[in-house]
Formats: sequence, C-alpha cells, structure tokens
Amino acid sequence: MRHLMAEPRAPAAGRRKPRRQAANPWPRRRILVAVAGVAIAVAIGVLARPWWQPVLIARAMAIGAATERATVAMGMGVREVYASGRRETGRKALIAALDVAIGEPLLFLDLATRRDRLAALPWVDAVVIERRLPDVLIVRLTERRPMALWQNDGEAKVIDRSGEVIAGVDPRWFSELPLVVGEGAPEHAAELLAVLAGEPAVAAMVTAAIRVGERRWDIRFANGITVRMPANGLAAAWAHVAELDRTHALLKREVQTIDLRLADRMFLRLTPEGAEALKTIRETGTGEST
Repeated sequence: MRHLMAEPRAPAAGRRKPRRQAANPWPRRRILVAVAGVAIAVAIGVLARPWWQPVLIARAMAIGAATERATVAMGMGVREVYASGRRETGRKALIAALDVAIGEPLLFLDLATRRDRLAALPWVDAVVIERRLPDVLIVRLTERRPMALWQNDGEAKVIDRSGEVIAGVDPRWFSELPLVVGEGAPEHAAELLAVLAGEPAVAAMVTAAIRVGERRWDIRFANGITVRMPANGLAAAWAHVAELDRTHALLKREVQTIDLRLADRMFLRLTPEGAEALKTIRETGTGEST
C-alpha cells in the first residue's frame, strides 16, 4: 500500500514523540448534538415560511462548519492517505481525482463523489475508499488488465478482458499483446485467446486473428498461412490444427490457406511454389512432396 501524501515530520533527536491522549467523550457528544441540530434546522427550514428559510439555512451551515472544525480539533482531520492496487494509474492523476488536503475533516469527506472521479480514470475498474479513524484515508484500486490490441478501420486500440477499450492509452506501449481485427472482435477476443492458449506452441506463431462476418475467425500465422476457423467448434478445430502440425508439420508446408469451416473435411490452398511442385509430381511422378 503506497503512501500518497507527504510523510509526517520525524520528532527531533532526543525528544520523545508525545503520546496522543485519549479523546474526551464529551466533545464527541457535543458533535452528535451539533449534527442533530443541523438536521433539525434543515427540516425546520423546509417547513418554515419562505422568508425564514435563508436565515435557517445560513444558521445550519454555520453549525455544520463549526462541527467540522470541532472534529479536526479532536484529531479527526486527514493526516495520511494510502493507496493500493495502483500500477498504471499515475500518482498525479490519482491525487487530482481524490482531491483531499491534509487537515480536512475526515468524517465529512464526500467519499461517493471522490469514488466516482477515481472510477472515471482510464485504468480504474473498481474503487473502494474507507476512513480509518482517527486520521487515515484508505484507497483501494482494481485496475483494468490489457488483453489485446484491437484494430479496426486502420486504427489500433488497447482492450481489456471484458472487450472494452482503455481510453487514452498508446497501443505502441503494448505491442506484445495479441492482435484482433474487425467488427465484433473485442466482444469475442477473450474466448478466442483462451482457446489459443490451449496449444501454446502453435499460438506462439500467430500474428493476428481476424473476425469475419461477426461469426467466426481467420487465424493468420507469421509465415503467411491463414487458417479459416469454423463458426462453431472453435476449440476442436484449433486442437486439430495443432495435432496436424505435430504429426505432419502442416504449418511448415507450402500452404497458403487451411479451410476448416466444414466440420467433416479440410481444404488446402497451396502457395504458387507448392502448386508448381505438386504439378511436377503429378506429371513426372518425382519430386519432394509438399
């Protein structure tokens, strides 16, 4: 857990840090009475005649301000702010969104508004803010996890595991992430990447996955081979590709396209070099098989 604000000054050498005396219960009771007075004053202001309302509201605000000052005098002003879970979120952005100054009355901080501001930061997925009496504010962040780069209409963006774009993030910072392309790709990327991870040796050769017709995927490999995956049975088709590569080195052959869209058969389109070699074999009965 990281300390956001300046550390308190250490006591001078040879001096003992004075002990914090136990709070007197009577000031706390006066605070409760003051808070109750504010509530009553506001209620009366609502029911009173209109020309009385400004006076009562002003008095209620004065009582509220006095109550806040009383809590700070009792040692319940913000002295330390700690944050955990921050990795990508910048410290300055976090402090600006939190907007808490040392000495502010801890009990009267508007945590809901601050939570909403923190949740609006690009990397933040969830926020918990807690008071730890008498003088500490705790912030716990859950950040979004980048999953893939999504390319559409020539523009690349970083998406998280739910398929949402992480705004304001330069995709060049995450060039190692897998690339998914096309409309509908973000919503289905998590499922695809989970399937590909089941065969890591083959997945390591993949350079991109293209969403086709918002129904299925084309998988593109570094050597130029494209595998046309079926709309259904994605996991079984991927396992079949991996098995063929292990047993027949399929992904190292002179193949341009492997079509697995039909469940009961596979179609291969050879590269021009592969097609010429196959033609030679058929005509002469010699040559190395592709």
